[in-house]
Amino acid sequence: LTATILDMAGIGMDEQKSHWAVDGDPLLDLMAGKSEGWKDEAFGEHNAHGTDRPRAMLRQGPWKLCYNYGDPEEFELYNLDSDPGEFTNLAGDPKHREVQQKLFRRINELWDGEKVDNEVRASQEERLLIREVASEEYVF
Repeated sequence: LTATILDMAGIGMDEQKSHWAVDGDPLLDLMAGKSEGWKDEAFGEHNAHGTDRPRAMLRQGPWKLCYNYGDPEEFELYNLDSDPGEFTNLAGDPKHREVQQKLFRRINELWDGEKVDNEVRASQEERLLIREVASEEYVF
């Protein structure tokens, strides 16, 4: 959304990337119905409150792979055409091994789970230190 809002404000992608770490694409063309040449891929990550480890998601075409970093690694694979409600996890099914491996390789191209995990843990340690110094009244 950041790239789209900046694009709406007249700030082009070259300027966005030179000033900020914007990692998305503006959606204005897509919103206007111009989808030719648009990538068929969506990537997201979650490493905030309410999770015990970094998580990533990649969607390509009808396939969606969710990956939970850590030990043990956990995967969820869904075919959104035949299972839009994501009720049947196909991860680990030999019939879908190639799709799972392809999507997982792409996640690893886009995302470094170990780096994210280390950053989150360092941030948590910093907040705990601040809490110890400041007092229990402050929530960080």
